[in-house]
Amino acid sequence: MNEWHLIETLGKSPTVVSVGGNVKNWATTKRLSPSADVRIDPIVEQVRSSGTKIVLPALDSARDKRSYRIECLPVVGPTGKVHAVQLWIGDPDVTPTPPRIVSGFSWLLDRFVIAQTLEAALMSGVKPEDHVPERTPAEYYAKAIKFDDSEAMLAAGLNPVDDKTFDADMSVLHADGRVMRWHMWARGCVEEGERGLRLLWHDVTDTTPPRRPTLAELGLQESVKDSGIYTAVFCTQTAVLA
Repeated sequence: MNEWHLIETLGKSPTVVSVGGNVKNWATTKRLSPSADVRIDPIVEQVRSSGTKIVLPALDSARDKRSYRIECLPVVGPTGKVHAVQLWIGDPDVTPTPPRIVSGFSWLLDRFVIAQTLEAALMSGVKPEDHVPERTPAEYYAKAIKFDDSEAMLAAGLNPVDDKTFDADMSVLHADGRVMRWHMWARGCVEEGERGLRLLWHDVTDTTPPRRPTLAELGLQESVKDSGIYTAVFCTQTAVLA
């Protein structure tokens, strides 16, 4: 009660992936209803299908003889699909806190680019006028100071399996110099024009300390850079050099 729930809508069945900034493991939405006669799933589905927010200042429960404040906000991805909804469930006399920082983006395999919304850029301190709607995977990785799951993400993005889930965390450097911790959730997508991954970024820095690279990792990066050595991978199936 009286906090934000993040519900991913990347695939067929929505799940709860964060509550108050604390990461959850693809939890069922069935437990969200505060009472048996206050149904949450239809509200989430309406926001998902319409892409517009719903605010119910006082939704009555005859069973509990009380009311609940419900707010449901869409998180729209770069292709116009709703990647998530942010749900507030609370008391009618409690003013909701500002929605937590979250953004939707897409790995588009046919063009091998990552499409991002303005919100995704703002998360790392990029000014609106400097926002770029598409980046290469390499440019995305360049913003991370620690990301241990790049191999798994590449495997998921290059061979998408419809609705297959994947999640990981990444430590990202903000434009003001501080280190943030982001958590990512993804589902495989095989729809025409969106083949690849639908994804969601969530800033959880205030609830989970960022992981920082080890001295060994930093030393390896610097020694390779100083030696003028650059590594590359060529994928023959997609003719991509990374």
